[in-house]
Amino acid sequence: FPYPTTLTPSTIALYSSVLSLATSPPSTLKSLLQNPTYKTYLYGHPLLQTLLESYTLSNYTLTLHTFTQLLPQLHLDVHLGPHVPHLKSMIIEKIIVSYFRPYSVCSLSSISSMTGLSKTQLLPVLENLIVRRDISCKVCLKSDCLISNVIDPTAEASEAVGELAGEFLRAAEGSVLRVALRNE
Repeated sequence: FPYPTTLTPSTIALYSSVLSLATSPPSTLKSLLQNPTYKTYLYGHPLLQTLLESYTLSNYTLTLHTFTQLLPQLHLDVHLGPHVPHLKSMIIEKIIVSYFRPYSVCSLSSISSMTGLSKTQLLPVLENLIVRRDISCKVCLKSDCLISNVIDPTAEASEAVGELAGEFLRAAEGSVLRVALRNE
C-alpha cells in the first residue's frame, strides 16, 4: 500500500469540505459546520470554513473566490489533484443551480460575473445543466437572460390571495351597502 494509512485532521477537513461542497445539499453542509468534531478539523483552516459558510449563506461569489484560493493546495494533493477540474465544474454547476432557483428571470451577465466565467464559457455549462434537467429554463441571448420554465409557486399563491382579497372586499362592500340601504 503506497499511501499513508492515517489521515491527518487537516486532510480530513480538506477532502470532506471540497467533496461535500461539490456533492452535498446545503442542509448537509450546515449540519457539518455545526458538528463539534468537524469544527476541530476546521480549526486552523479559515479558508475551508469560509468556503462552506459562504456557500450556506448563499454568498456564491465569496465561495468561488475562496475555492480559487484553495486551488494551488488542491492541485498539489496526490489524491485530489487529478480531480480538481471536475470538482471545480461540479461546484460551479451547483452554484449556478442554487443561484438561479429562486428567480423566474436571471441575467447571464450576473451569472457570468458571479462565476468568473465569460459568456462563451458559461453557455456550454448552462446547456449541460438544461440537458440534464438540473434547471428548467430557456437561454435568451437577445435579452441576455435565463427565463425559467417553472412557474414560481409563491407568485401563484400571491395571485390567488389577491383574488380572494378582492372577492372579500367586493362582498364586504356589498354587505355594507345593503346595511346602509336598510337603515335609510
